[in-house]
Amino acid sequence: MNIVPWDSLPMTLSWKEKVAFLAATMMDLPHSDKRPIEHSFGHGLYIRKMTIPQGTIFIGREHIQGHEITLLEGTAILIRPEAKIEYNAVKTLHTVPGFQVIAYMVTDVTVQTVHANPEDLEDVDELENRIFRPAEDTLRLGREIRDTLRLCHVG
Repeated sequence: MNIVPWDSLPMTLSWKEKVAFLAATMMDLPHSDKRPIEHSFGHGLYIRKMTIPQGTIFIGREHIQGHEITLLEGTAILIRPEAKIEYNAVKTLHTVPGFQVIAYMVTDVTVQTVHANPEDLEDVDELENRIFRPAEDTLRLGREIRDTLRLCHVG
């Protein structure tokens, strides 16, 4: 499989398109199954907690709603359009609608996110549909870009 290096992607691609390209390309590579997520609920809150192993490249889904994210344990490098920043636990960030991240786990990490849940829903699928855009939207866009780039490099 021919993987186009990140730095050689066309400058005309937006951040969203670059993330989509990387996500689609990575889906073609051997990878581990989804990491288990602990779900808990408090008055007006939905809390997710996940442990991600060292060396993992994590691509987050595009956010519909912003939320608080706390790196509870470990070190991770967040790659955003404006910079690559290394964070060490304990560090809290606040995301905004449209936020999408790529993160590299320097060590094993534990991350917790806290989301507004004013209706006190406990249906995880429904909550995720309200918080994140579908992963398939990103993957579809990434496959289209990947296929277009392959066509441009043929011959």
